Amino acid sequence: MAYDSISRFIAVLDYEWLTVLALLIHNSVLFLIMIAVLAFWESEPQRRNKILMALLVVLILSVAIKEVLQFPRPCEEIVGKIACPLGNSFPSVHAALAFTLAVAFLNKPSYWYNLAFALIVAFTRIYLGVHLLGDIAASLVVAIIGFSVVDRIWRKYYDKGE
Repeated sequence: MAYDSISRFIAVLDYEWLTVLALLIHNSVLFLIMIAVLAFWESEPQRRNKILMALLVVLILSVAIKEVLQFPRPCEEIVGKIACPLGNSFPSVHAALAFTLAVAFLNKPSYWYNLAFALIVAFTRIYLGVHLLGDIAASLVVAIIGFSVVDRIWRKYYDKGE
């Protein structure tokens, strides 16, 4: 597993404030709280339920892809800023969930906040040395596909009252 030049550039940065932020996002409990707060930003119950369903689908899809492909984490070869987490690298579940929120709020005023959050999450995953740019790009694709599938099913069965 070789670092691409962009991932290497980001991973070798070292700023204390950024490391603190990245570690907060890396903490699974805190991250899930952040995701929940952003998901519940949606005040319309039906839409919020669709977003929660999309997050669940993207989580399952991301974990399944990780288990099937079993790409090693980049930090297994190069020492990152933290101990290398267990599990595989491709795609980033953190980034996939964050991008799902951005996609879900695409036509809402809060889209820009969700997009900024997703980009920060994606950046910090590379910064910590636990993911590569390719992992992040795959996460965006998984988020778009996962949300699109849920959206189509939702429109077909729930929006029509069936």
